[in-house]
Parts: sequence; structure tokens; C-alpha cells
Amino acid sequence: MGLQVNELNYQVDLLRAMNQKLKDKEHIYNLIFEQAMGTYLYISFGSPTVTTLGAFRTMFDFDINEVRDLEFILAATSKDDEQEIFTALYPERVGAESGECETFITEKKFRINIKSKVFYDNMHRPVEKVIVIRNITKIWTQNEELRDLAYYDELTGLYNRNYFIYQLSEMISRAEKTNGIISVMMLDIDGFSNINDGMGMIFGDELIQQCALFLKDLSERYNAHVCRLHTDVFLVAIENPDGNKNMGNLFADIKRRTQRPFVLSNGTEVQITMSAGIADYPEASQTAVDLINAAEIMVIKSKAKGISVASFYDYETGCEFQKKTELLAKLKEAVANKSFELYYQPQFVTGNGRLRGFEALIRWRDSNGRFISPAEFIPVAEDNGLIIAIGNWVIEEALSTLREWNDRYGADFVVSINISVFQLYRENFVANFLSLVDKYGVPAGQIELEITESIMIFDFNVVLEKLSALREYGIKISLDDFGTGYSALSYLKKFPLDTLKIDKTFIDTIVSESTTRVITESIINLAKALDFQTVAEGVEKQEQLDILHSLGCDFIQGYIWGRPEDKATTEKLIEERF
Repeated sequence: MGLQVNELNYQVDLLRAMNQKLKDKEHIYNLIFEQAMGTYLYISFGSPTVTTLGAFRTMFDFDINEVRDLEFILAATSKDDEQEIFTALYPERVGAESGECETFITEKKFRINIKSKVFYDNMHRPVEKVIVIRNITKIWTQNEELRDLAYYDELTGLYNRNYFIYQLSEMISRAEKTNGIISVMMLDIDGFSNINDGMGMIFGDELIQQCALFLKDLSERYNAHVCRLHTDVFLVAIENPDGNKNMGNLFADIKRRTQRPFVLSNGTEVQITMSAGIADYPEASQTAVDLINAAEIMVIKSKAKGISVASFYDYETGCEFQKKTELLAKLKEAVANKSFELYYQPQFVTGNGRLRGFEALIRWRDSNGRFISPAEFIPVAEDNGLIIAIGNWVIEEALSTLREWNDRYGADFVVSINISVFQLYRENFVANFLSLVDKYGVPAGQIELEITESIMIFDFNVVLEKLSALREYGIKISLDDFGTGYSALSYLKKFPLDTLKIDKTFIDTIVSESTTRVITESIINLAKALDFQTVAEGVEKQEQLDILHSLGCDFIQGYIWGRPEDKATTEKLIEERF
């Protein structure tokens, strides 16, 4: 018995010693990170908690305990950099592997660097994430000599983005006086993320360094300036290209070099290709940043064509780019001023024409009073992160109006609100939405959220969890544009849906094409079998209505009985019906 007690005491002492070792190591790690003036945040996507190491509280006045607390960092940092910060904190939201930005902590005037890395599984689902936040205030405020050192990329020794833009601006100033030409090429390693994942970050960085050395040697022969923009993207600029010293020949040299593998320090041979976009001053743009943006547009075109392709700026692409740039500027102003309005298109019971409710549709007039189509500005808003602010405005405006109509008319109809997948993926979307429902005191059963089939390409479990929480609260869920995108019957039986909206493309030919009629009937029967209701969009003719009624479609929406109208006109319709 004494032997057993001694054995037990030994085990306890051993566990205590191991625990003390772990505590000592954690203390050492914290000391290291604190001396580095930085902190590490570790996140496992299967858990809501965040593990923090380092000097976090020396920079911020709050703690990060859960994933949702990352929103506090957004609130504490510069609003001018909000989109860049969001992408750096949540690269997985846009399918990226990493993110990085520099910004200010507004209250303390600290300059910080935020850098993140996301690790995905073989289904490209995010598994783990590391966020590194460093206080770079001292580096940022050094004297002129040290600031010059900050013009170089730490990994490659090439010029960094800031100094390259400065150089390019100086070139453009000279060219403006002499009617000169500046040629800019953006280079992107094709499929680098796959290469990096396969080799690991250390050897991925070594590959980038070797590419940088090669480009630096090449730039000296062409009297060109070269920088590393980010990750695997480089920029090259040639002032007044002439003779053989032009971007076409330079890219040909790059293609010849990349036909041979790069040999890494561990003996691995890596074969790469690079795609390029080329834009010239003054043809493509008058400023350094816009010239780089124009080159980036051409890189995207190159990658659409294949690998190892260079695309030169053309007038058509330039007009498209300019149009998007101008639209983005107007859209940012509209978001700041909340200069949107909601229109409401009625939905009716197919059989008797009774009012079912309305779909809330955003409308935007620019400063000239011209309507800009949502099909035109919503993609731009999604690409630039503005969709979150726009979506929040739509939700609050629709709920506020519904409460007003309930008080005035005693209405019991449904109002449908379109939700972007980017909104749905926000960490606190469900909580924020339900708080607004409570704020305006609107019965949950009168609210219908419309989602599109594009959510099918995102994490199924995340979508399912959020939609289930909303539906448990009593909110209806509608799947819009059914049959046109990522339709999968396995999703339909699992998703907590109430309504399927049959896309207008089916309704357009339901009279003239028997095949369309059969497909539409199948959708309606499928919906009934799954206990969903159906709404047909874009109904404009009596023949379409008659067929839909005969097929058992529950509700219709379209010009035949009601166009989208502003709030005042919609209220006249309500007064007629109630």
C-alpha cells in the first residue's frame, strides 16, 4: 500500500514539474514577444476562443478572448484603413491565404503592422489562423536616414511599394515636362499559393528571393526600377523605353529565364511561370497609383487567358477601368451620405391576387439624378467591402419602414430583404440582425431574408448554423434565383428554407417553350414535397400567370400586377388593400 502511495505522489510531483515547465516556457515566449513589441493571436476555426501571446495590452486597452473580439481592433484603428484592416484580420472571408496592412491605433497614435496567415484543409476550408500585430511606431518615426531604409522590402531587398510609388511619381513629373513615356509592368507568379503550400513558407520565401534577385539583375540591364508589391507580385517601371529596352523584350527575357527551374537551398527544383500586365503613361493614366491599378487590370486579363501571358493596356479596358474608378468614388460618397432609397415590389397570391408582401429593393441616384442599376454598383460594392455598410443600411431602413406600416395599417404582410453572402459571413451578423429586429419591434414572421445560391460555394456548416439560428427566431428564409447557379438537391433538404424564388429566365419562356414549363413544374413540385412555398419572379403577361396558377405556384411578383415603387407610392397600394 505504501508503494502505491509513493507511486501516486511521484506521479503528482511529475505533473507539477511538467506544468511548471509549461508555465516557464509561456513566460519566456511572452518575454520574447514583448521585447519584439508585438503579439501573436492564434485562432482555431473550430473554437470561438483566441490564444494571445505578447504585448497586446501595451498597444490596446482591451483583451482579445474570442473571435468576435477582433471587431474591437477595427473599432480602435484608423477608419481610413478600415477595408485593408478587415482583409488583414479576415483573409479567409475573401478566400485568401494571408493579409497584411499598416495603420494607426487612433487613441494612442501607435503605428502598427497587422499580418495574418490562414491554413486551409484539402477542401479549402479554413482550419487555423495566426495574426501577428507589431508596434512599428519607432521605425515609422525614425530620422531621414532610417526612413530611407524603410524604402526597401525586408524579404527581398528590392524597393517596397511606398518608395516605388514615390519613384514612379517623380518619373511621371519629369515625363509631363518632356512629353515622355513611362511603362509599368506588374508581374504575378502563376499558382504561387499552390507552390507555397506544397513547399512551406520558408522555401516559398526563398523562391521569392531568387525571383527578386533575377528581376533585379534584369532591371539593371534595362535601366528599370523594380519593387516587390506584396507576396508574389512585383512591379517594374521603365522611363522613356526605346529601342530594345522596352517591356515586350523584358517580358520575353523573363519567359526565357522561367523556362529553367529555380534551385532552392534544399536541392528542390521549382519551375514557375509569370503573368504580366503592362500600362503606359500617359495613355493609361496620369498618376502613379492609377497607372499601377491599370497594370493590375491587365494582369487579371492575362491570367484569364492562361499562364505566362502578358497583356498590354488597351482603350476598351481603360474605359472600363475608368468607369469603375469613377463609380467607386461616387459609391463611397453615397455610402458616407446614405444617399440610397428603398423601392418595394409587391408579391401577390397567385390564385386570388391578395397581397402577400413586398421585396425591398435598393435604388441609387447619382448627383445628376440618374438611376444607377444595382447590377452595376453592387458588384463594385462587394469587391471593395462597401457592401457591408450598404447592406446594414438596407436592413435598418426596411425594418424601420415595416414597423411604421404595422403601426399605421395593422399590416401582417411579409417584407423580403436581400442579404449578401459577405454580410452573412460577418462574425456578428446574426446577433446584430436580431438586435435590430428587437429594436424596431417587428414580428419575426413578417421578415424574410433572401439569399442567393452563391452561398453554396462557401462553408456549408457556417451558412447552415447562421440560417438555422435566424429561422429558429421565426424569420423566413428565401432562396433567390433558384435554378440558375449552384443548385444542389442535397443542400435543399438540409437548408432551413421557407421559400424558393423561381428565376425570371424560366418565366420569360414558360409560354413558348414546353421544356421550360416542365422544369418550372418540377421546381414547384419539388418545393411542395419539401414543404417550401414558391414565388415566381418577372411575371409580365396573363399567359404566364395562367400557367403558373395551373402549376400550383403560390405567389407571383412582376410587372403584371406591380412594379417596384418608392415608399410613398407603395403606401398608396397598401391603403387600397387594407
